[in-house]
Amino acid sequence: MHKNSNKKYQKHDPEYWSTHITSWQKSGISQKEYCRQNNIPLTSFGNWKKKINIGFVDPSSFIELKGHFPAQEEYFELQTGSGLTLRIRESIEPELLQNILIAARGM
Repeated sequence: MHKNSNKKYQKHDPEYWSTHITSWQKSGISQKEYCRQNNIPLTSFGNWKKKINIGFVDPSSFIELKGHFPAQEEYFELQTGSGLTLRIRESIEPELLQNILIAARGM
C-alpha cells in the first residue's frame, strides 16, 4: 500500500514539535501566525505545546535574587496558570513583587 502524499498534514514526532515550539517562542509572533506561516494545524500545535511543556520551565527565564532574609519569615504562595508555584516572603519590597508579577504574567 502506498502512502497518500496528497495529505494536507502529516504526523510528526515530538522532536519535530519541540523544534517548532522553540522556534515560535523565539519568533515573537502569535501561535496562530506562526502556524499559518509554517502550514501547521493550530490545534495540533497547541496540543503538542501542552504535552511538551508540562513540567518544563526554561531556566533562562529565572532572575537570581540576592539578599538577606530571616530564616523563619512567613511567606505566601502564588500559582500561575502554567503550574508554576512561587513562594514569596511577606516582607518583600512592593516594587520587587510588582516586577515578579509582571514577569509571571508573561510566562
